[in-house]
Amino acid sequence: MEGEKMTKKDDFIKIKKHAESHDRDSFNSMLEDFVPVFRSMIRKKLKKMEINNEIPENMYKADEIIDEVYLDIFNNFSNKVKDESHLKIEMFKDAYRILSNLKTKHLNNTLSVDAIMDQELKELEEPYSVNIDGEFMELDELDDISYHQDDYKDKILLLEDEKIPELTQSLEIPVPDTMTNEEELQIKKAYTDLPDFTQSVVDYFAFAKLTLNEIAEIHSINVDEVSEIIDKVKKRFDTLIEGFNHP
Repeated sequence: MEGEKMTKKDDFIKIKKHAESHDRDSFNSMLEDFVPVFRSMIRKKLKKMEINNEIPENMYKADEIIDEVYLDIFNNFSNKVKDESHLKIEMFKDAYRILSNLKTKHLNNTLSVDAIMDQELKELEEPYSVNIDGEFMELDELDDISYHQDDYKDKILLLEDEKIPELTQSLEIPVPDTMTNEEELQIKKAYTDLPDFTQSVVDYFAFAKLTLNEIAEIHSINVDEVSEIIDKVKKRFDTLIEGFNHP
């Protein structure tokens, strides 16, 4: 393979060999590179759960969730994983299961996926406007400074500046060639305000680059439902950006 670009299939073959030879360190290292956005997405999901008071602040760490996912896949690789696509699905399915269990543990939330999705689709149908007031904190800043959860509960932005083009291009949202800081802030706030389940679907589609079929399998819903969620999110952002004052 020297001189050739490694494909996801090539990586999968190596990951599989590491699992079969019980080389967990090499397995974990390659899994980290296989879905590079996985760690940041788990970290963001935990932070949003804290903001929503679904879990206690600072009780759980992203690294612990990720280690649990990696270990489960390592121990059950031959039974759970068929190919490179299925490996990505199992990673996110495991993470979704663990995070859902944490919510249930602290909130006793027993709503079904269908009930949650129905509730969020209705919410996405409602008129939406972005209210920008006060100072907002970028998610990455939380690693570097002390903060009081109550002070920033509604003012933590979960979308980084560099992720705006990736989000808008993946969702095929037409944006101006140049935007003001205020307009970028509105986009980041609108993303942060997405309902939890909806935001997960958008993350899988826009940042993890999963297909509609892969997302549907992770959440045990059908492809049409995934497509409906993405369409409604696109319309929400379209309406927001139409309000920008550009010629």
